[in-house]
Amino acid sequence: MTRPTSPAASPLRGRYLVRNRLWNAWLHVNDAALRVLHAPNGAHSAHKAPRRVLVAVGGHLGDAVIATAHLSQLARAFPGVEIGIVCGSWSRMVFESHPRVRWIHVLDHWKLNRGDRKGGRGGGGGALRRWLTARRTRARALAEIREVGYDAAIDLAAYFPNSARLLWKAGIPVRVGYTSGGDGPLYTHAVPWSARNHVLDEHAALLAQLAPAAGTDTPARYELGIVPHGAAAGAAEKLESAGLSQRSYVVVHMGAGQTRKEWPSEKWTSVLRGLGALGFRCVLTGAGAAQSELARGVAESVPGTVNFSDRLDWNEFRAVIAGARLVLSVDTVAAHLAGAAGTPCVVLMTGMDVPERWRAVGVGGDALVTILSERVPCAPCYRSRGCAEMSCIRDVAPHAVIAAARNHLNV
Repeated sequence: MTRPTSPAASPLRGRYLVRNRLWNAWLHVNDAALRVLHAPNGAHSAHKAPRRVLVAVGGHLGDAVIATAHLSQLARAFPGVEIGIVCGSWSRMVFESHPRVRWIHVLDHWKLNRGDRKGGRGGGGGALRRWLTARRTRARALAEIREVGYDAAIDLAAYFPNSARLLWKAGIPVRVGYTSGGDGPLYTHAVPWSARNHVLDEHAALLAQLAPAAGTDTPARYELGIVPHGAAAGAAEKLESAGLSQRSYVVVHMGAGQTRKEWPSEKWTSVLRGLGALGFRCVLTGAGAAQSELARGVAESVPGTVNFSDRLDWNEFRAVIAGARLVLSVDTVAAHLAGAAGTPCVVLMTGMDVPERWRAVGVGGDALVTILSERVPCAPCYRSRGCAEMSCIRDVAPHAVIAAARNHLNV
């Protein structure tokens, strides 16, 4: 059974968003030492308009899409500002060719690097590869950031790992970030974390340290660059070869970065059969060996299903989602891309956090997004790895997903 947790419980343990007691204790000791030993290396005033701002984006693809919501607000707050991004290599494509981003610096932190973790199974070398990759990319990113000469930086990561130490080492004069991921004394503007309605509101609180009026004029929404013509044409060709056209199909994205965020494959099969009975064909998307194997099994069980898993590049993936009638997804980047494109979506979410805090936003508002999560007494548990049962998502019934889909499909 899942361990009961009060729904009103805070994700914080003390001042940190770290549940592990030993790691939490280490962050306390580390920050205490930094407060004694650290001499700030830069000005503490954020009143002068910065010419160059670095935005540090933690997490994975979904976090990167969310982060784009504040680029226009930065540009409006500081006309003529030049913006740089530091992120993992897995998120770089979100910012490539983005009209508001001039520089991209890549840092693959060992804790976030899923690719090398998978590569290390069995041989025991995955952890070493992740650590070596982190050292190499950090050194390169640090040199690049110093060369640009940023005036200010905003670290969006509220969790460990953040970029506080990198920004301090780079000598950026104004450094804004949450204390909840550790290394808080290395920020010039250290902000205690508190829960807000949406993670975008948490980012806005950091932006307000640089520009108090930023974000008050228009609501934040994702802002991605235009899908390149070649990618749009490539996606259209693949859809046409499968006998599909714009708005005639439903995208189903079953995989997530954590398998405990996923829904049982037999339930997805039931949903696809239900949608097929309503006259809708489904397109399966995903990436990687595990997600492709999952998609292959479901596609073979439901005639007429189109399996695009591992067959789309990033921009083709965006184009396929933008052209869909509806997107069905677990809590992953597909839902946020649907929000950015104004495509209706139904999202199955766990009780590991408050679902509303991470809901997809964008064109069309909340009416285009339906969140499904099973009510359980232990949610939200705030466990980064969830639990063995994961009843909060696995117990969602297929008929509930079909009903939500029918509501968006108007059938």
